[in-house]
Amino acid sequence: MWFTLGWFGLFAITFLSATLLPFSSELVLLAFLSEGFDPMIALLLATLGNSLGGATNYFIGAWGGDKWKKKFGAKSKHKNRLQGKIQKYGPISALFAWTPFIGDLIMLVLGIVHARKFMSFAYMTLGKFLRYYFIIFVFENW
Repeated sequence: MWFTLGWFGLFAITFLSATLLPFSSELVLLAFLSEGFDPMIALLLATLGNSLGGATNYFIGAWGGDKWKKKFGAKSKHKNRLQGKIQKYGPISALFAWTPFIGDLIMLVLGIVHARKFMSFAYMTLGKFLRYYFIIFVFENW
């Protein structure tokens, strides 16, 4: 089905799989590769789509963050300490935004605490790129 949409289909499914929707972008990528789609274009489009989906999670968290902080927030002392640690170490955790289920939450939490966008997105994109690169490398050399 996604093949009929071509490159847009790959981009769309990788975008949607990075949001809270339960899709497997890895399986779709492998299916595209097995159909003879160019691996380098697939790598770039899958990384772009999945990274934009992760950024969407960040912005959803940032958009609703203040409401969520009030509703689920800890005491002021603990909240400030935790938020400081997430600001300092949080963006590097975005390297693991590719992991199923946990990755969506990582980006959501980074958005809630308004972690540094550039660093969060850079680490997130690097992690997603390396995951897809590994999948393509194994597929091509199997």
